[in-house]
Amino acid sequence: GFDLIPAGILAPNPAELLMDNRLDELMNELRTRYDYIIADNVPVGLIADATIANRIADLTIFVVRAGKLDRRQLPDIEKLYQEKKLKNMALVLNGANPERHGYGYSYGYGYGYGYGYGYRTKKKKTFF
Repeated sequence: GFDLIPAGILAPNPAELLMDNRLDELMNELRTRYDYIIADNVPVGLIADATIANRIADLTIFVVRAGKLDRRQLPDIEKLYQEKKLKNMALVLNGANPERHGYGYSYGYGYGYGYGYGYRTKKKKTFF
C-alpha cells in the first residue's frame, strides 16, 4: 500500500519544526513500519529547510526539469555534491525530450569535384 501524511497548514516556524526532536521520533517510528519513506521538500538553495531536513534523510534526490534550471546554478549543485552537504545525493533530469536532445555516433565519407569561371563586377551603390 501507499500512505500519505499531508503537510497541513503552513507553519509560522517551519525551520523550528524540522529541528524538533519529535520529527526524529516520527521518522524512527515510520522506519519500523515502512520500507521506503519519501519526504518531499523545498528546492535546495531557496531556504534553509532542505539542508535542515537532510539530517532525517538516507538519500537526497535532486530533481531538475530540462530547460527550466538556470545553468548558472549548476556549480552550486556540484558544490553540494562535492562537499557532501546532502546525503547520498543523486540527480534526476526529468522532462527531457530525447528527439530534441540526442546523442550518437556517425561516420561518413564524401568526394566532390568541380570547376567554374566567371566575371563579376561590383555595382556602385546610389541613392536612386
